[in-house]
Amino acid sequence: KQAALHDYKRAIALNPQLAIAYNNRGLVKADLGQKQAALQDFERAIALNPQDAEAYVERGIVKSALGQKQAALQDMSAAAELFRKQGRMDLYQKAMGIIAKLKGN
Repeated sequence: KQAALHDYKRAIALNPQLAIAYNNRGLVKADLGQKQAALQDFERAIALNPQDAEAYVERGIVKSALGQKQAALQDMSAAAELFRKQGRMDLYQKAMGIIAKLKGN
C-alpha cells in the first residue's frame, strides 16, 4: 500500500490535473484509515472532474465513516444522478441502495 501511495504521489507530481490519481490515492488512504487525507484527495478529484461519480461515492463513504451522514447522503445522491445520466444503471442502483442504508430504510 505504501508503494501505491508513492506511485500516486509521483503521478500527481507529474500531472497535478490527473483526477484519477487523486481518486485512487484517496482509496489507498481510506484503506489505511487515513480518512481526512482520503477526503482531501476525493475532494480534489471531484474539483478536477465533477462528472466522476465514483469519486462522489468514495467521498460519501468516507464522510459516512466520519459521522457526516447528511453530507454522505448528498454525495451519494450526486453519484446516483451522475450514474443515471451516464446510463450506468447498475451503479445507479448500487448508489440508491447505499442511500437507503444511510437513511435507515
